[in-house]
Amino acid sequence: MKNKLFTALTIVILTVLSLPSGASAQEKVLFGGSLQSGGYGGPSLSFGQINDEIGLFVGGKGAWVINHTFAIGIGGEGLVSNHKVKGYSQEVVSFLNYPETTYIDSSWYLSDFGYGGVYLEYIYNSNELVHLTGTILIGGGHLAYNPEPISMNQNHYPHYDSEYLSYDRKSSNFFVIEPALNAEINVAKWFRFDAGLGYRLVSSVDMPNTTSEQLSGLYGKITFKFGKF
Repeated sequence: MKNKLFTALTIVILTVLSLPSGASAQEKVLFGGSLQSGGYGGPSLSFGQINDEIGLFVGGKGAWVINHTFAIGIGGEGLVSNHKVKGYSQEVVSFLNYPETTYIDSSWYLSDFGYGGVYLEYIYNSNELVHLTGTILIGGGHLAYNPEPISMNQNHYPHYDSEYLSYDRKSSNFFVIEPALNAEINVAKWFRFDAGLGYRLVSSVDMPNTTSEQLSGLYGKITFKFGKF
């Protein structure tokens, strides 16, 4: 089902990318004519599937805009919501008291889940107040497990590190590709806002009790862009 959704969304985006721009009847080329450059950067906020739950991601991107039609840059996102790993436990040694104690901890959380990569965008009818954009991000990321905090220090910060706990820190790198279709509004000459729907396809995850499929799925995103378009 997820593969079908990914394929359908990709086909829609490719269809949008193949549409001729209505900005001018004159043929425009990327090279060989006048080249108009711009650029933008800004934060993004997205909600999407993560470990069979809905996760909150915060990120950003920056891009070079070519002839008001194409953009190429870099972007990335990181998970900021908490998600427990289901059905996973391991032995942990605690040094909080003397002598140290060993116990089985089943309270593990996804952490350090973030990714980034090359960002490509096609902007259809950029000068229209509301217009469409098709985007794709291709890159990689990292995922790790951390135990639930079991103590607080004098500054009221939870301890996760090996100074207090000894455990096998599970982690994995992964590959990600994200196509998306967005509606964009020209708020001002220097500011644009877009909202869209995309699909996060994650592969090559090597973690116990968490699969690539659990990290893949539909997501919705809003982005604030500041710059010259």
